[in-house]
Amino acid sequence: MNEKEILEMISRTIEEFGIKCRKFSGAITVELIRKALLEEGFNVSERDVYINGIPIEVDLLIAQKGISPLTRIQYQPEDVLVVLEVKGRGTFGEDSIKSISNNFKIIKQTKKNIHCIYITVSDRKDYKWKATEKNINAPAYTLFWHSGPENNLKFDPTGDWKKLIRDLGNIVNTV
Repeated sequence: MNEKEILEMISRTIEEFGIKCRKFSGAITVELIRKALLEEGFNVSERDVYINGIPIEVDLLIAQKGISPLTRIQYQPEDVLVVLEVKGRGTFGEDSIKSISNNFKIIKQTKKNIHCIYITVSDRKDYKWKATEKNINAPAYTLFWHSGPENNLKFDPTGDWKKLIRDLGNIVNTV
C-alpha cells in the first residue's frame, strides 16, 4: 500500500461513517497505518498498547520478529523496537508538541534502545506547531502537506512514506 492508497482509504472510511467524529477518525487512521505496516512485513502491535514499566498508552509499536505480546496490549520493553505516535492531521498546538516530546523522553529513559517515531498522514507545511524532528526530539514523517479550505483540501505527497518504510526496515534488520 502506498501513501495515496492510505489517504484514500482513510478519507473514504471516515466519509462512510456518516458523521464527524474525531475519536473515530483517529482510530481508523491508526488502524489503517497499522494495516499498511503489516503489509510491509513488520511485526506491528494492535493499537493502543502498553510497555511494562511505562505508564503511557502507545498508538502502535513494532516488536522484534517472532515476539508476541504478553497480553493483547502489553509488551516487555526488551521486545519493543519502535514506538509510533500516529496522527491524521498533525498536532494541535504547542501542548501537543510538548506532550509527544515528553512521552518519547519517558520511553527513552526507560529503554534507550526503543526508537520513537511520529507519523502524520497530513499537516500544513507552514503550521507553526507541526511536529518536526527538532521539536519532538525524534524522527517525524508527514505523508502529505495539505492546503486549501477544509471542504476542499489539496494534498501534496512528501515522499516520507517510502523513507519511513526504509528507516523502519533498517531498525528491524539491525537487531
